[in-house]
Amino acid sequence: MVTVSNNTQLLAALRNSANDPNIELTSGTYSLNLRSGNYQDAVITEADGATATFSKVDLRSVSHLTFDGVNFNLPTATKGIVIANSDDIAIQNSNISGSTAQNTKGIFVNNTDDLVIVNNTITGFATSMAFSNIDGLIVQSNDILGMSWDAMISGGVHHALYADNNISMSIPKGRLHTDGMQFYNNGGSALSDVTISNNIIETNGRSHGIYMGNNYAHTGGGPSAFFSNVVIDHNTIHTTNSLGIAVGETNHLTITDNWTSGIRVRYSSTDVHISDNNVAPKPSGTNWAVVRNTIEPWDVHDNNNSSAGAVQAFAAPDADTFHFDMAAIDSAHTFL
Repeated sequence: MVTVSNNTQLLAALRNSANDPNIELTSGTYSLNLRSGNYQDAVITEADGATATFSKVDLRSVSHLTFDGVNFNLPTATKGIVIANSDDIAIQNSNISGSTAQNTKGIFVNNTDDLVIVNNTITGFATSMAFSNIDGLIVQSNDILGMSWDAMISGGVHHALYADNNISMSIPKGRLHTDGMQFYNNGGSALSDVTISNNIIETNGRSHGIYMGNNYAHTGGGPSAFFSNVVIDHNTIHTTNSLGIAVGETNHLTITDNWTSGIRVRYSSTDVHISDNNVAPKPSGTNWAVVRNTIEPWDVHDNNNSSAGAVQAFAAPDADTFHFDMAAIDSAHTFL
């Protein structure tokens, strides 16, 4: 174990991590700006009884590094924790807080493989987490509180698990286009092999719960741009928005055992299974207008349309063949 008390000592310990990967911080404020390096599974944590706080972390082309049980206090950062072109990074058992000013993001990640965000408390920010082009992602058992826009935004993610997170949104009255979990495809690599399970999303109003807009497929990308292998199960979403769960063009989609205000899926999606949800489907104007599927049969059964959330139930004449369409993509849902 190496004990450090300032940024210079921390950098020296990281450079020597092949010999001793366990680094503990004494009380104080730290910042970390790394531009390359394999840190040999180094773990940065607090010394016993200490309170160590990072004011900024920026990792580029970094691999094999874990933050465990530290604080990130980011009151002035537009992007608090930045990770890019990296591999095998973990942030766990930590407290992350920052400003709710427009466009602030707590964790901002691009072009990174094997990222773990587990058992953290994340408070504030406009968007708590933003992910783009990630292969191997775990976002699990986090408490995500007080964001002013979206809890998280993801595009181009593959082999990803979002599970057991508690999201409590604090959206200013009248603010539109806000989501608990937002997924997008604007022409990059469409997300694949994604599981969203056992999350609780409290929206404090009309925010969407899980919003998966596939703009590229919708505007001409075709089947090759479809999301694929998506599972949404056992989530609880409290919202008065009729789009508790909204999913764009997808191949191999399973939505089961969710409690939400409504479920809507783009009608051209294929191999779709929607069952055992407590839902109250409802038409919602032009953006997600209700239509019938015209491509292939879906498996839709055993959904309770009587008593979910505060949204009025919509009784479909034939519930087993009743499908949903996104007639226009909301252009406000993009990765910033």
